[in-house]
Amino acid sequence: MILNTISGRQARSSGNVTVSGKHMSKPLMQKIGFVPQENEFFSRLTLWDTLYFTAMLRIPECIPKDEKLKRVNDVIDMFDLRKCVNTVMGDMFIRGLSGGEKKRAGIACELLTDPNILLVDIVKIKKWEEQDR
Repeated sequence: MILNTISGRQARSSGNVTVSGKHMSKPLMQKIGFVPQENEFFSRLTLWDTLYFTAMLRIPECIPKDEKLKRVNDVIDMFDLRKCVNTVMGDMFIRGLSGGEKKRAGIACELLTDPNILLVDIVKIKKWEEQDR
């Protein structure tokens, strides 16, 4: 709940949120990435489709498409997701990515936009390899 408020995704009832002494403004909030505990993905899209569409929609139009694709490939490699790029995201009815792979995919989606601050809401912290088993 506090991360939702800090990131501007939930209205605050009192108090102020500041970063380096500056009140949160719309331009400042746009520089903050937020990864919720549970990401909502389109279950039938593959990991590649999810990252591609995120890049095309959220990275500014002034960035060339080849640079956007480079960012997609960079985050795939950064989070060791190459082996599952053609796997569907899945949900409770469709088998897809593991929990750890979905969490890494959520972080990767946010990193595509090159945020200055990244807020990550994680309940349990484990090594990625342990979550994928």
